[in-house]
Amino acid sequence: MQTLPVIFGRSYKPISLAIQIRTFCRWSHVGAIMPDGRIIEAVGGQGVVITERRDFEKRYRETMVRHVMCQNTELAYALLNLQIGKRYDNDAFWGVALGTGWDDLCAYQCAELIGSVLGHFDTALLATLVPKDILKVKHAVK
Repeated sequence: MQTLPVIFGRSYKPISLAIQIRTFCRWSHVGAIMPDGRIIEAVGGQGVVITERRDFEKRYRETMVRHVMCQNTELAYALLNLQIGKRYDNDAFWGVALGTGWDDLCAYQCAELIGSVLGHFDTALLATLVPKDILKVKHAVK
């Protein structure tokens, strides 16, 4: 089994705190670290974007990197690159927040994006994923 480096973030901004409280997790956001060091992430109001790591780290008060198990890292990177420019999944965000299961199949929220490329989650569950679920994937700390 291969690993994919991911980065988690949290801050004291209201939306971050609300996500942390609702999901019982200290992390409110997750993105994938690409081989060149940049981050691919799904960001509210922007969609799936590439972010410089220093900009990601400026946005969050605290970050943490983990290498999570991934069935095929090369394929995961290719799939992540194909998602750049896709919309942010506001439906899934509110679905998680309200416990409704809402989802926009053509868009992503942060954990849904990362979970979709790992090869461990049933597609029906992707929209319900939160950063804590990605963290639970057996990981190797490097």
